[in-house]
Amino acid sequence: CYRSCLEALIDLGLESIALGCIYTETKGYPREPAAHVAIRTVRRFLEKHKGRVSA
Repeated sequence: CYRSCLEALIDLGLESIALGCIYTETKGYPREPAAHVAIRTVRRFLEKHKGRVSA
């Protein structure tokens, strides 16, 4: 889901986006691991798409 949001960012020609932890409350997924997943996904995306989005 994070990756889809980030890919839409590029598709729409935007440079930045705000994301929160997704599905932590409704699915009972612990917040701390969810934060790690979010950060790792965003970091990898930024590394792959250097210069196309603001960090």
